[in-house]
Amino acid sequence: MEGNCDGDATDQTLANRKKHKISIQKFSLWSGYFARLTYADRWIKILIACNIKELNLRVDRHNFQGGFEYGSLPEAIFAARSLNVLSLYRFKIELPTDDGTIKLSSLRELHLSYVFLDEQFIESLCTSCCNLEHLSFQDFKGFTSFHVGETLPKLKKVNLQFPRSILQLVDIAAINLEELRIDGLNRIAKFVRITACKALKSLYLGDVDVTDNWLEELFYELQNLEKL
Repeated sequence: MEGNCDGDATDQTLANRKKHKISIQKFSLWSGYFARLTYADRWIKILIACNIKELNLRVDRHNFQGGFEYGSLPEAIFAARSLNVLSLYRFKIELPTDDGTIKLSSLRELHLSYVFLDEQFIESLCTSCCNLEHLSFQDFKGFTSFHVGETLPKLKKVNLQFPRSILQLVDIAAINLEELRIDGLNRIAKFVRITACKALKSLYLGDVDVTDNWLEELFYELQNLEKL
């Protein structure tokens, strides 16, 4: 299902589904140039009530200088307990103001592109979303270190691409991680610690600062590595 930012029809459709207790599997919303997500809060609350499984939100908002602005993310999203897949494009992502906790207990995939967020959000994500299997960050700002520990036992795939940021530290200790991509796209990642990822099979490194000793330790520790 796709939503139009000015669509009264979408309001009616969602209201009818909520009234008749009809679940919604997937909802995508793209807000174009200068548009405002005036209906987003109301829609997302209805979607949560309809047990939404996959939610894709994208905002392309220009400022007066011709550049892009980050959209404000409706906080209701973080209470979507039935949500399995969440994709966000060009948003400023902050913890909920009420209790500061994320309640996405069923989330399996998180895809963030052109976003602004901080280490505190990532920490809360790792402690609250224990069912995460796929984590993707593409072109982000707001943090210089990325930590993922053993709190995500189901995590299988991680994708980090950061053409506009410099990561001083990438520290991943997900014991069941199988596929990892770290690509600075001309921005160098200074320190990368991934030897705790014993199940890793596929590894892609682009613009990562490495040494001979680092590579020797990598090959020694990651015995399951098949593709580099």
